[in-house]
Amino acid sequence: MKINLELNVLDNGKIFLNFWDYKYGDDVVCEVAGNKLMLQNSPVSTIKQITLQDFINQVMQKASEQ
Repeated sequence: MKINLELNVLDNGKIFLNFWDYKYGDDVVCEVAGNKLMLQNSPVSTIKQITLQDFINQVMQKASEQ
């Protein structure tokens, strides 16, 4: 399985690692802050720290549902 991810480096220095679920809109969006991934949950606008493995697991789960 090949999964496309987006690394978005903004002019203000912020970095985001994203998976866009084009079919269902259930995206996985993380801000990379230092060595931490901060998961951005858009429906409720909450932020929580996750591991890289957590990010990969979430992306793989959502990609397999497509």
